[in-house]
Amino acid sequence: SKKAGGYVAKEGVSPLTLAEVKGKLSMLKREAANTHSPIDVSQVDSLESKLASFAESDEVKKLLGAMLKALEQRETVINKALEETKTQLKEHTEKLVSFEKQVVDLSNAADKAKQAADSADLQRQKLDGTAVNAKEAYKTEHAEFVIVSPPAERAIYIIKTIMKKVEAFCSAKTK
Repeated sequence: SKKAGGYVAKEGVSPLTLAEVKGKLSMLKREAANTHSPIDVSQVDSLESKLASFAESDEVKKLLGAMLKALEQRETVINKALEETKTQLKEHTEKLVSFEKQVVDLSNAADKAKQAADSADLQRQKLDGTAVNAKEAYKTEHAEFVIVSPPAERAIYIIKTIMKKVEAFCSAKTK
């Protein structure tokens, strides 16, 4: 970073500029070696090593830039997949709500059918109770009839016989 004293490449600087600098450094080194200039060869070597470090920084920057682009592409793919998943979730939620409504409707229909069946069962039990009561009433009446019938039939027979005799007596007098 710039604050740490490292090399920060300016935007718009092309790799050719770095190659040109390397070329000028090699010319400067030859010139320093051939003549007795105020520039020392060790100073040029120091500049070359710093330039190599800058070149490494540029390479690192390129690699990091490529990694950032790859991450951005991944983020784009992930965001697209997230949107598709959200759309599918919304569709599935709508279907779930629809199915839940159907379940409620079917449950209500089942409850109504059970209520109707229970009502019919109660009616059947009531009718069965009425039938039982009718059977019991018949048995009771029949038992009474069996007990009361013979004396009543005898009484009826006796009364009919008496009536015949009375009629016969009365009709004999009128003749």
